[in-house]
Amino acid sequence: MALVQTTTYAIWEARNRTNFQQQQVRVDTVLKRVSCLMEEVQVRDQMRAPTVALPARWKPPATGIIKCNFDASYHENGLSGLGMVARNCRGEVMAAVCSYPISAISPLLAEAMSLRWTMQLAIDLGFRRICLETDCLQLYTFWQAKEVGRSYLSSIISECHTLLCVFDVVSFSFVRRTGNTVADFLARTAETYADLVWVEEVPDAALAYVVSDVMSCLPNGF
Repeated sequence: MALVQTTTYAIWEARNRTNFQQQQVRVDTVLKRVSCLMEEVQVRDQMRAPTVALPARWKPPATGIIKCNFDASYHENGLSGLGMVARNCRGEVMAAVCSYPISAISPLLAEAMSLRWTMQLAIDLGFRRICLETDCLQLYTFWQAKEVGRSYLSSIISECHTLLCVFDVVSFSFVRRTGNTVADFLARTAETYADLVWVEEVPDAALAYVVSDVMSCLPNGF
């Protein structure tokens, strides 16, 4: 039943692009979309209700670790924006980056591409002790499963696992969107900033999110 539903949905999407956006969609593109959707369904079905409350706010990493929060914004036209912010144990911004446009055929694929992009950025920036953090539970679950498949999504995750050997320390954590607001903002506004890199700062419009994260980590009554 899931295969029938995803195939029908992919055909409906292709029809809309042809009718309303005058885009000719190839059959192999539709099949890739079906494959990606099926993989997302499988990941969703593997997820179980958490037995403990999921973290809802950003927390600083351990001393000597750089936490890299990342996110992707997906649009129905198939273009996505990526955002990443790297901070140290004091909440100080080490780097912030946007990227647009990125071509992806599903939200989960865009998130996986954001993970790979973030790991490559960390390497380029010289970070060797990192914590990767996402607000995409599907991506986090898929990463933890360590399953090998033939889809494009699986190949991206495999590439990311291969990159692990470059780092001295690397971990992967999940946080709710309320704890990923800086990266979320950068991804949503990536079309405005395009491929910009900020060193030890963020764009002015994102500063309030950074301050809010730091303030939420202070002891009560500070």
